[in-house]
Amino acid sequence: MKRHLKSLMASVVDHPKSALSGVIVSILLIIFGIHYDAEMYGFDPKETLRDLHNPDSPFEVVFWIDEEGKTQFKQNDRITIYYKVVSKFEDALLYVNLVNISAADNMQPLIQSVPICANHFYSVPTLRDVGCPENMAKVEKRVTLQHQGKEYFKLIVTSEPIKWKTMLEDLRKKTFQLESWATAELKVTVEE
Repeated sequence: MKRHLKSLMASVVDHPKSALSGVIVSILLIIFGIHYDAEMYGFDPKETLRDLHNPDSPFEVVFWIDEEGKTQFKQNDRITIYYKVVSKFEDALLYVNLVNISAADNMQPLIQSVPICANHFYSVPTLRDVGCPENMAKVEKRVTLQHQGKEYFKLIVTSEPIKWKTMLEDLRKKTFQLESWATAELKVTVEE
């Protein structure tokens, strides 16, 4: 298994969209419960996630926690994450992925390829119906800030759903591609 993952990571580095691909592989490793050794695979998934940015994105992502501009929280606060993707294409169908690096330095996906409509507000957990098509997924996950320190959130928006179960094979074959994607990040402090 380690040899297969190492060859996969080598192919990711050669891939033209390697930054996003590297983050996706890292998330997949976490989802499937595989211990990740950054030294073995040649990059740190948390740093790759933090550095992930697409300056040529056709849309803009905005998000905040509880209220705009709020960055200070208390330990064990249950938070609500709000987000919106601004696009010149009204009601464009997009997909949201939200990843958290906790104050305890654990990386975990909170949302994986949830469909949304551009130019509408959403929240985690879903608080209200936003008037988009019925097939829009509601997110019931509740996020609690459990550890003191710095929390990091990265929202990744894509024009196509990420097929998480087949992603490793697509990356190995170098057939993985996403045409349009954007990111936004939040850094917050959790105090006692």
